[in-house]
Amino acid sequence: MNYELPALDERFDIGRVVSRAFAVLGRKAALFIGLTLLISGLPNLLLSALVASQMANADPNNLNPAQMGSFWLTLIVGFITYYIASAALTHASVLEVNGQKPGFAAALKTGVRHLLPLLGMGVLAGIGLMVGFLLLLIPGIILGIMWSVAVPAMVAENLGIMASLSRSRDLTRGSRWRLFALLAVGVLLLSVPTFVLAFATGLFADAAAGITPGITPASIVQMLAGSVVNALFIALIASAYIELRAIRDGTSSEALAGIFA
Repeated sequence: MNYELPALDERFDIGRVVSRAFAVLGRKAALFIGLTLLISGLPNLLLSALVASQMANADPNNLNPAQMGSFWLTLIVGFITYYIASAALTHASVLEVNGQKPGFAAALKTGVRHLLPLLGMGVLAGIGLMVGFLLLLIPGIILGIMWSVAVPAMVAENLGIMASLSRSRDLTRGSRWRLFALLAVGVLLLSVPTFVLAFATGLFADAAAGITPGITPASIVQMLAGSVVNALFIALIASAYIELRAIRDGTSSEALAGIFA
């Protein structure tokens, strides 16, 4: 399948980005969803079950060290697994756009290899966003859009932390309003079915017998749905990066994929 790429100096096309992301995910659904399940879905399900079992009879105003520890562990693991999945799926997206066959092991290896710099960048960007949101919200939104493709920039171009943030800022220049619209609509559309499913499964959670303490059929359904949503969102970010790089640099899909050779 040939994926349409923009010509140099062409405007950021939201429809093309969305179409490319769905096409990539559709052709490699098993790979993308499988990676997301393995990297983030299952670990976070197990940790959520641990927290749920420990919090069952807990006083929220007087948590013991074990309860606090399990809570923070869940947040940290979620942070780590998100970045591994983002790097792995970026790798798979770029190769798929080039018509190559991304492999499970190679994508996972890419995610693990970039973990430490991605975590460092995530912490740094998180601090910047927090400060920005404290300054009347708008600066935080602007920074979020400026840095929105920093992860694929780091993975695809083997850049360092500051270079990746700078590269994302340069790539998004001139396309930020369209990128904002893409991400805002994407988050909204992906959140609605997730919340509806969470509500629907929650109605039957009490009646469902737990497989283990904290794991129910409802929580498994929510984990599977969340994995699909996360895979699509990461594919959307990777597609936006491919679009921006082609517009700014005139980079072909072949040149993008060559970095993984």
